Amino acid sequence: MPNRSWIATVRRRLPFGIGTVVGVLCVVMVVAAGVVLAGAPEDDDTEYGYGLLRDYRNNPDVSWTLTDADLPGHSGVGTIDVADTFGDTWLLAYPNGLGRAFMAIDRRSGKPLWKQPVRAGLGDCAFTDTGQIGCAIDLGDPPEPGFHLIGDDGTPSSTTDLDDTAVVFGVGPNFLRINKFKYEVSLMTPTGASLWTKRFANAVLTDEVQISGSVVIVPTTDGSQYALRRTDGQEHLTCGQCQMTLYPAGLVVEYSEAANERVSTFAMPDGRLDPDPVNTIPGVRVITGPSTKPVLESSSTVFDTHGTYSVRDPASDDVWQVNAPEASKSGARPCGPLVSLARKDGSRVTFALTDGTILGEMPPPDFRDPDSNIGYLRCVGASADLMVFGNAHRLSAFAPDGRVAWTIGLSSGAASVVDGYLVLTQGTTLSLLSPS
Repeated sequence: MPNRSWIATVRRRLPFGIGTVVGVLCVVMVVAAGVVLAGAPEDDDTEYGYGLLRDYRNNPDVSWTLTDADLPGHSGVGTIDVADTFGDTWLLAYPNGLGRAFMAIDRRSGKPLWKQPVRAGLGDCAFTDTGQIGCAIDLGDPPEPGFHLIGDDGTPSSTTDLDDTAVVFGVGPNFLRINKFKYEVSLMTPTGASLWTKRFANAVLTDEVQISGSVVIVPTTDGSQYALRRTDGQEHLTCGQCQMTLYPAGLVVEYSEAANERVSTFAMPDGRLDPDPVNTIPGVRVITGPSTKPVLESSSTVFDTHGTYSVRDPASDDVWQVNAPEASKSGARPCGPLVSLARKDGSRVTFALTDGTILGEMPPPDFRDPDSNIGYLRCVGASADLMVFGNAHRLSAFAPDGRVAWTIGLSSGAASVVDGYLVLTQGTTLSLLSPS
């Protein structure tokens, strides 16, 4: 059995850093009975997000590839991006004219579902949770500015005032619309009725807006963050010098105030944010990376002799911790439902985020091959028994014991996870990799 001294599992509130002496892991333990994340994709009702992948244990084939020649009006320069999804219908965005065009495709085949794209110009498009597409069209086609609902064939079915909308998100059955100056956020019905409007003193960082349940996280350029109630736009929480991150079980707020670094966790029962924190943990920070639970590390490592880590359920007191003399103070890689922690000798231990189960250990990497060293790579996503890491040149899938299940070369590209699927963007091409 693996030496459990790497981990202490706690079911009550305890100070950060409880642990015991580390030993040598003797046998790799692999979870034999676990949740299988994939099967027939059409029958899979799992909610994928937070770096959670479908089953990619085997070397994946390219399901389909779209190029600029496949999308009408593509300018020939610039990437094709997945702007939004609704089931097996994906909404692609690509360069066109003064701005962007949008095309709906069938995720299973990659085939366009419309004869012509929606040319939104300087505007934007998104799905509601009911599958309605809304597009803010500004300097696009049709030429008159307006907010258009798009029919199944890609043609506008009704039009309301644009109201300077430049960025669109689907929130429930409605649309969250941000104006072109990025100082005003409104929730509006598909028919254009305003439910609420909120103005900010600083511009909204539109690429960092987060939405889950009844909570909308709005960050602004001055470093402030706002957790708004979806129904009326009221502020649940507000902070400066902080970072809010939504997880499946709740909200985590990292405060970066000098000499007062701390992390607070908030529950979200039934998707509604409880404004009272479940826990506030001093002297820690959140390790960045797509993951299903927050991974915390000590924020004062200068005089520490080794790394100390904890993983918490935002909605409860459940926590498991690592405080091992051989744990490195750097190189932790949260990834979907897993986390890979480094030892001082460069070897690694892979844990399940759910309860700290040790899934395997990796030998020290070959530093002559940085493309195979997790410490140098970006987590793309993971399933219960596989982590996918990559850079601009290579995409690799690692088992918990360090075995490389497969590798794909990239041509100055990038990999991302869309609804649990691996998507490759390389130049003016977009490819979907098939799950096992």
